[in-house]
Amino acid sequence: MGFKLDAHIHCPIEKLDAALSHAIAKGLDGVVFTEHDSDAPFCTIKRFGLNGWDVQETKDPRVLRLDLLRDDLKGRIYLGRGREVKSKQGHILALGTSSLIPTRYSWEDTLKYIYDQDGIPVFAHLFGRFSGGCGRNVFMAALDKFDGKVIGLEENAQYFGSANHKSRALANVFGVPLLGNSDAHGRYGEHYLEIGKLHSEIEVVNGETLFDDLKRVMLTNPKSIKVCGEYNTFGQTSSWWVDSLRKNGMSKVFGSAYEAVKGLIK
Repeated sequence: MGFKLDAHIHCPIEKLDAALSHAIAKGLDGVVFTEHDSDAPFCTIKRFGLNGWDVQETKDPRVLRLDLLRDDLKGRIYLGRGREVKSKQGHILALGTSSLIPTRYSWEDTLKYIYDQDGIPVFAHLFGRFSGGCGRNVFMAALDKFDGKVIGLEENAQYFGSANHKSRALANVFGVPLLGNSDAHGRYGEHYLEIGKLHSEIEVVNGETLFDDLKRVMLTNPKSIKVCGEYNTFGQTSSWWVDSLRKNGMSKVFGSAYEAVKGLIK
């Protein structure tokens, strides 16, 4: 069994305990909370701890070891530092970064900032053009510009239809590592329960050295990374749209809906 990682999760501070407990119950070994342009969940837990958890720093300041101490559920999970950066062209996960990355810069400058912090860039929902995907042309330009650097794609549990299939096909053709991520949005009702719905299984990864090991595997043996789990159904994604509408307004929701429906009919 490999190291089970969900590296694209959104969660408000007040739901961190519930989200992490659920991640342990689902058998995950590691998670990365990737708020938009923020790493507040990681920094909050590192500074203040979390009630009911033994929080320990590792040798890598970008990784915390968390042991759950509840009577009804015990377990260990590793929490990595990261964020989802909004570049001018779309969203890019910055895994293992340790300080602020400017928002609304070009994709090229965004990747440079990530690399300067020894981070791992992963293009989020690449073909979700109406919800922050950078698109194929940007990704191909990035592959050419940063040849030899670590760079990744994801399959995203919030999508169904063609978007994930296109990402997988692109990864296969160019030998790019492909991660499985839930993109769970914890502030929408109980959507934090979707943590781990789609995740990666990665061999020879130690939680204590999560990002160093992940980078090594992505560079040397990308096809060994297994995407496990399932995508949302239409009904589940529709529920996400409704809750998003309540929180964010009309434009974002109908953009996401359009993209998903387009994927269904292709």
